[in-house]
Amino acid sequence: SAVNLKPIREDTSVSITGARTVIAGSEADFAVNVRQAGPARQYRLKVDVDGAVLAEQSSSGTQTFRFNKHLSEGYHKVTAEIFIDDSNAQNNKFHKIIQSLPKPKILFVSSKGSPMLAKLREVYDVTTRADIGELGDTTAVILNDIPFNQIGQDATNHLPSFATKIGRGIFTFAICITIPIMTDKVF
Repeated sequence: SAVNLKPIREDTSVSITGARTVIAGSEADFAVNVRQAGPARQYRLKVDVDGAVLAEQSSSGTQTFRFNKHLSEGYHKVTAEIFIDDSNAQNNKFHKIIQSLPKPKILFVSSKGSPMLAKLREVYDVTTRADIGELGDTTAVILNDIPFNQIGQDATNHLPSFATKIGRGIFTFAICITIPIMTDKVF
């Protein structure tokens, strides 16, 4: 072959990929990528979050290691470090900052319970009411099986600007049940 693809120096590096922001209380998923130029060599990997060791293991060759961690609200520092004698020690340690944001506030308007509420509360700060009322810093409004004539004039005037000018969301859910009418008449 006319092209020599062998690396000039053997080197191992580490990096971290994943989301920069997550919702507080949810799992932050991230990957630690170890890359080797040259033949596979043994190294030790250490991963910590805010100074607490999350994982420590030995491996060799190019690898991707996946991790997840529940994070409280705020900023968190993830550090991955590999221990190996190679040509460039500067790329053997990598830091990543993950911001864990508070749960977005949503308003769930319903005159009855819903199995959807439990799932929504896992990800959102949910306020439930029978009417729309004041929206404040609500990110989204969910109207659960509320007939249009029960929404109220003030809310119907305010909701369009809430969705378009403020840039927030409105979701509606309704259950429609069709019951066939049985008849003994023959046509």
